[in-house]
Amino acid sequence: MLGNVSVTEMEEQLSQENSTVETKRDVVSVDLLEEIIACTLELTDETGRLLSPPFRVLLSQEEFPTYYDRIKKPIDLKQIAIKIRSGEYHTWQQFDADFRLMCKNARAFNELGSVISKDASMLLKNYVKRKTELCNSKHKPLTIKRINANKQVLDELLTQNAIANSNEEYSEDSEEDEDSEHSSEPKWILYWAIRNELNPADPETNLADPFLELPSKKSVPK
Repeated sequence: MLGNVSVTEMEEQLSQENSTVETKRDVVSVDLLEEIIACTLELTDETGRLLSPPFRVLLSQEEFPTYYDRIKKPIDLKQIAIKIRSGEYHTWQQFDADFRLMCKNARAFNELGSVISKDASMLLKNYVKRKTELCNSKHKPLTIKRINANKQVLDELLTQNAIANSNEEYSEDSEEDEDSEHSSEPKWILYWAIRNELNPADPETNLADPFLELPSKKSVPK
């Protein structure tokens, strides 16, 4: 006992204080989250093609039942933006979970080598990179001009509705797998068991991912 406080009580108090410090470090502002969404909406590939359209607003369950049959927790950029504006994200961890879920859903519904699966990986990579920059203590604060521009971008996103052809890639990429994944043939049962085995080191990926698509000739050194 130290005075009237036991060692156990002191340890509990210290643990609570450390937890409070960690929570404060993880607290995120609306401006930073809107910066992430704006960057995501603006991201393009090397040809200048925007990557975000299929991720902006999902079709409804009535319009796209196949997607909702397979994806149990659907989420899109508009839903994330709504949660930002309503103050539902208090920490990076909360936001991170939804952004990763959005990308994970796209990869789960589509074949690994598909355009939308690759786009999901690029969106996630860009998010992690931008988040790291924003969380760096040496990073310059966002300018008022940038903050206002981001708000306009999100305002536009919040007014958007799902466009049928913006989700064509979802159905096109997954139709071939639909029958085989639900087949009762032993070879397909084994195939999907192997293909869907999660990677313990990275739950966002599967162990079989590197084997689903051969690398291009350009990426393999002679």
